[in-house]
Amino acid sequence: MKTVKSSKGLLATKLQEAETTGPLFKIRHGGRYGFIDAEGEVVIQPQYLDAEPFFGEFTRVRFNDKLVPLDKLGRLLLRHVFNFVGQFHEGLSRVMLVHRWGFINEVGALVIEPIFEAAGDFSEGLAAVAQGGFYGCLNSVGEWAIEPTFEFIGPFSGGLAMARTDEKSGYINAKGDWVIEPAFEAAGDFQGEVAVIASDDRWGIIDRKGGIICPPTYPIDGELADITFVEGLTMCIIDDRIGYVNESGALAIAPAFPDALAFSNGLAAAQREGLWGFIDPNGQFKIEPRFDEVNSFTEGFAAVRRGDWWSYLDTNGDELEIDRYDTLGDFENGLAWASKDDLWRYIDASGKEVWLEEVASK
Repeated sequence: MKTVKSSKGLLATKLQEAETTGPLFKIRHGGRYGFIDAEGEVVIQPQYLDAEPFFGEFTRVRFNDKLVPLDKLGRLLLRHVFNFVGQFHEGLSRVMLVHRWGFINEVGALVIEPIFEAAGDFSEGLAAVAQGGFYGCLNSVGEWAIEPTFEFIGPFSGGLAMARTDEKSGYINAKGDWVIEPAFEAAGDFQGEVAVIASDDRWGIIDRKGGIICPPTYPIDGELADITFVEGLTMCIIDDRIGYVNESGALAIAPAFPDALAFSNGLAAAQREGLWGFIDPNGQFKIEPRFDEVNSFTEGFAAVRRGDWWSYLDTNGDELEIDRYDTLGDFENGLAWASKDDLWRYIDASGKEVWLEEVASK
């Protein structure tokens, strides 16, 4: 098991002779944050007051009270001081300088000047930006690919992006031409071959040609963007009970659960009589309700709590033989974050601790 330490109490850092390409995991020591690799070796020593998980090749850390991009070699992108720096998408990140938006590349250079009133992330080679109160799309070198004539443009997915005009939503292609005419009160981004549309506080489903698969039928509970299909199913709420709808718009699982989560690894957490279990795509409990709190399955395991202690469950309902923990996170890239006695740890799928936070010296 690895800890952050050295013979003089200083923080140890793994020397990097080549670029780190594997996943990195956020760690804590003495109230500061850094990162380890999958073997538990410290790659970026804990030195920042705040840090986010890595997204692709970059994370964001707090530096001089601002979130600044940091790469896997621990290099800060500090060519400019921005009010906001987003995540990198397709090699570019949106940035805000005072009240205007532009884009930087992965070495921190401004490639699109911050002159826009709003900006979205790049998707399929285009980013929506606002100028003069209207939205258009730029290409990766800052040229207009779609002139700013729309009330809003969302991200592209499979060649189509939701766009609004005259307070109606439809879908445009990469040239800005309407492929699905703006006829909907509201519409979401395409998810594969389907998109969610809404009317009169109810949602339905269309295909990529604009054909109605399911007219607006199901009540909207929350935001339209929250209606996402995972493993072919999305949740719906009818009469305060949760069920699941498939991409054909049919009720695949009747609303019967007071609380439930999205499907993951072929199972969905669902509640019955105050306890949590896991149902299969037919709505039958594969793992009977016996837990006080659960997370969704990731990489074959779900964190579950009975009483004061957390453990992990596999998709057959068998618990992983591990120590008792106060809190457990989800598995990601082979490791899971855990906490016990207010000390952070990382454990692997066998239950072995690969890294343990050392008690900070006073």
